[in-house]
Amino acid sequence: MNLRTSARSAVLLGLFIASGVALAGQTLTGTYLTAHYGDDGMWNWSSTGMGLVYTAGSGTSSDATYPGTPWTHFGVEYDQSGSSEEYVANSTYTDTITIDSESDLSDTSTLVSVYEYTAGDLEITKVEYWEVGGNVISQQLVFTNTGTTDVENLRFQFATDPDIDADTYGDYSTQNDVDDLDGDGVEDWVVSVGPSSGIAMGFAPCEPDAAYLGHDASWSRDVDLTLSDDDGDSGDDSMNWVHTVGTLAAGDTVAAAQLIVVADDELTAEGLVTSEWDLCDICDADGDGDLAQWCGGDDCDDDDASVYPGADEYCDTIDNDCDGDIDEDDAVDAVTYYTDSDADGYGDAATGAPSCTQPSGTVEDAADCDDGDAAVNPGATEVCDGLDNDCDGDIDDADSSVDTSTGSTWYTDADADGFGDASTGVLACSATTGQVADDTDCDDTDAAIHPDAQEVCDGDDVDEDCDGLSDDFDDSVDTSTFQTWYADTDADGFGDAAATGEACDPGPGWSGDDTDCDDTSDDTYPGATEICDGLDNDCDASVPPPELDADADGIMECDGDCDDADATVFPGATELEDDGI
Repeated sequence: MNLRTSARSAVLLGLFIASGVALAGQTLTGTYLTAHYGDDGMWNWSSTGMGLVYTAGSGTSSDATYPGTPWTHFGVEYDQSGSSEEYVANSTYTDTITIDSESDLSDTSTLVSVYEYTAGDLEITKVEYWEVGGNVISQQLVFTNTGTTDVENLRFQFATDPDIDADTYGDYSTQNDVDDLDGDGVEDWVVSVGPSSGIAMGFAPCEPDAAYLGHDASWSRDVDLTLSDDDGDSGDDSMNWVHTVGTLAAGDTVAAAQLIVVADDELTAEGLVTSEWDLCDICDADGDGDLAQWCGGDDCDDDDASVYPGADEYCDTIDNDCDGDIDEDDAVDAVTYYTDSDADGYGDAATGAPSCTQPSGTVEDAADCDDGDAAVNPGATEVCDGLDNDCDGDIDDADSSVDTSTGSTWYTDADADGFGDASTGVLACSATTGQVADDTDCDDTDAAIHPDAQEVCDGDDVDEDCDGLSDDFDDSVDTSTFQTWYADTDADGFGDAAATGEACDPGPGWSGDDTDCDDTSDDTYPGATEICDGLDNDCDASVPPPELDADADGIMECDGDCDDADATVFPGATELEDDGI
């Protein structure tokens, strides 16, 4: 049950810090419980003659403690450096505990009394807290060893005289009992019941294992007293809670707590112990193990378990470690920022400092290699100027960021023939070993193949001069490997001796034979069959007589002239009647 908000905690803390010198006493009034505090912080205020007053469900109010001369005390004992120390707070007897301050931190819904004590090297905070409409008080006792040596065998007791039904200075007794409410074998409840009213008042320690409960007929202030269990019988006894702490090292803090319950009857009182058990944790509402500041601890926000002394500081506008500072530079999620003197968006790695907020003139990037020159940074273009413009550790080096107006593309020349592989181009300011500016090598694994090489007529489909053709003829062909070719216009396999060309393999339209005597006719070539055309078809430098027109009558013998010696005789000539021809 979270009984307080962060805002209310801050108010309580402010009141606590401002409390100063102890007051003369105070009264905190609730619906069922009203506490009259004396100047010792006990329910013994002589000004009212009253202690802890309970208003029953019937509306009747009565003092649950000794009426007329209210009696409650708080005693502390311990050993230190070979000496035994004993301190007590009780206005009826001698007070040996120093009362440092008294504070009423109540608001409209809760009642809170805070007392600060000093007992030797111990600083003690007593907090009593209950809801205005409730009848269960959470009593918290916080001890801090402010000395330089350990406090040993530390123990304390809180006791009251529960005279519930008595008139002032009259005869009185209560029915007293010690019980184990949860049945675990540890006594966790001491109660006194008014014999006529049935009203019950009891103590329920929040750590029963370290508690000693019972009643004392002598109302002794000695913490080492022997307590009794009356098993419900009547007696005029005090009701006592004794708690053993043990050793408290120098500088350490320990807390103990109990619930003080007053109800119309014992059964109701016992039920309240269970239903209001969360009140045991009012000084550590968030369960982080650190007590709230208003309880004398160091937790600056007892509603947040992530906020406590020693916690990791985060950049979240919260004082996570309760050191009074918010979002310190050592926060675990603080960002390291670097000075960006040249405002180019990149910072100087030597200037890094963590911070939850970005200081002016800083950036998160620490990759600038010259924070005095805005043109030099990892995002800059490498310029051929003798500087490492892009901060990659190299000067005028080859990478994709080189300024094309100042750099050149260089190509790998693996075969060292002076010509590079076009697929290996790198933009750089200067060539490195094995690089050239020419990218026209068609085979960078063979130094004999490059654009300046001579094409060799070797029939192996190798393009030696990188012109896209193999065994082709051009000005670069190796003259020792090519031959002369002759135009074969008529494609008869014989070329014209007057039309020559030189190549490795010229292809169609050329012939290695130059004996064609007429390269316009595919019927004319050496060895051709003579036909009746009046031409030298077989290129033997003569035309057969049958192909000649000896009588010049326009018809050759092979064309049907039956007498090529007589110009009047030829097919189609006029037949004469007198010559018998």
